[in-house]
Amino acid sequence: MRSWLLRFTVGFEKYMFIIIPCTLVLGILLSDQLIHYVTWSPYLFGYVTFVMALGCGLRHLKEVVQRPAPMLVTLFFRI
Repeated sequence: MRSWLLRFTVGFEKYMFIIIPCTLVLGILLSDQLIHYVTWSPYLFGYVTFVMALGCGLRHLKEVVQRPAPMLVTLFFRI
């Protein structure tokens, strides 16, 4: 597993110069569709920051993807 992550990281870093401009262009082209999710940004950023501070790994991320209900409830029923 660790060797796969290292290979992925090396590949990701190798093509970062093309990934970033492409995602920016996609964001601009799809801005009309994505504008509805702008209010989610601070909550997603806070969630990711909190989870990373707890030291969660890929196993935990897999569990969130398999059971996304708590995260979705948090996004839809903001305090």
